[in-house]
Amino acid sequence: MKNILLKGFFTSVVFVVSGLANAGLITENFDDGEAQGWTLTGLWHVTGNNPNGTAGALGYVQGETTGTTLNGNFNTGGSNSGTATTGLFQCLDANAIGCSVNFDSLDSAETGTWDQLDVYLLHGGAQTLILDNNGGSAFNDSIYRTSSFDLSNLLGNDEQFQLRFSFATLDGLFNDYTGPRIDNFVVNTGVEVPEPSTLAIFALSLVGLVARRRKKA
Repeated sequence: MKNILLKGFFTSVVFVVSGLANAGLITENFDDGEAQGWTLTGLWHVTGNNPNGTAGALGYVQGETTGTTLNGNFNTGGSNSGTATTGLFQCLDANAIGCSVNFDSLDSAETGTWDQLDVYLLHGGAQTLILDNNGGSAFNDSIYRTSSFDLSNLLGNDEQFQLRFSFATLDGLFNDYTGPRIDNFVVNTGVEVPEPSTLAIFALSLVGLVARRRKKA
């Protein structure tokens, strides 16, 4: 009976640890030409003009061609703006297990206070800025960079949330840049699992304990 109980205990521990492994709730690379579940306004749309070399990306741009060389612009003849908002997500027990978002982004626009690309977390009726002007002028060089944000301290347990990408020119001047691109958007939940060696040592310890119990019996 004790032997059976120990086997059951070992199985349950492996199951719980596996359940805590980092896992993507959703991954969106826009390669199918769609932004499923997203709400897009202004010039935001899925474009084939993507230096990542993949089929699609989310872009705030018009008049572009398909390919890996950035082109197009956001010159509408005046100031313009738009948002790309995800559908609803929910990380269960986010405070304990974890919840994060990461994505690739680039920008080609005016530096300074114009042509701003901002990213917001929408939750509980609030809007929290998590990335200001795409990281500033250092990010405004048409090169993809990966951004990652831990949301677990900003969310309540089981709280639903959305992400919003906002682009605004703030004026009608110098809007012939190729604009921003967003790609490889992922929402993650979970924490890192122990190293395989740690699990192996733990398993051997339990096997040894079972063997000792058998000898005593």
